[in-house]
Amino acid sequence: MRAELHAFQGQILQDVALLEWSGSDMAQGTVAVSFRFPHSQLTIANALDENGLAFGPPESRYQRHSLR
Repeated sequence: MRAELHAFQGQILQDVALLEWSGSDMAQGTVAVSFRFPHSQLTIANALDENGLAFGPPESRYQRHSLR
């Protein structure tokens, strides 16, 4: 398990959103899932042959679609 994931232990999930990539590259239109916690944020995205994990606010080229 990645060490960065331990920071989420014990935190309450505040929001879940689908993020649509709006860049002008081959990933345009792909969707990531973002989980927001009080002290951190985790985004899981397609990284071609694996799932990519990003910690902190998502890149500005994502269009956010809240699941609330």
